[in-house]
Amino acid sequence: GCAGCRAALAPLSKATSSWLGFSSVPSSGGAADPRTPRRCHYTGGLYCGGCHTGQVCQIPAQVLHNWELAPQPVCCAAAEYLQTVAEQPLLCVPAVNPNLYARVPLLGEMHKMRQAASAHLAAATAAGGTLAQRAERLAAAAGPRAYMLSPTLTDFWAMSDLGELSKGPLSQLPAWMAGVSRQAAALAGVVGARPA
Repeated sequence: GCAGCRAALAPLSKATSSWLGFSSVPSSGGAADPRTPRRCHYTGGLYCGGCHTGQVCQIPAQVLHNWELAPQPVCCAAAEYLQTVAEQPLLCVPAVNPNLYARVPLLGEMHKMRQAASAHLAAATAAGGTLAQRAERLAAAAGPRAYMLSPTLTDFWAMSDLGELSKGPLSQLPAWMAGVSRQAAALAGVVGARPA
């Protein structure tokens, strides 16, 4: 039955079993049979036409393992979940694929900039006073990407940011990170210039 609502699904034909994706095989009347199974590329389960309407999303495991960002058909529940968490830094690159930073140079470059910026901001925060306030303002100005400046989250990424980086030279994220890194380095330079 359907992995979502448990409704009975049509038996799998050879043609259907080798190809379960976006659309179902049309019935004799030409309309898609809602009981024809549709595979969710996120859960791996089979769903009816009511629980899998053909929405597509990037699959985090495919991104982390293969840097494959082509959206795949997913069930409605998976689509809702993936859209809900897309902006959250939940994906730890080295835990899943430690070679991804080397395999995707732009991702590796971003990782290094994040490490440097977060270290500079931590130094400015530790200095206290006005520098700490400036570091806090810089982090707050990053909005939903403030996680990129946290020293404890430098290996974690939001799916939306990985998707943005997949645009390569068209991505605006590296330029933004370079600007933030320069500002953080300037704050750290002030810390280093202070007399001991």
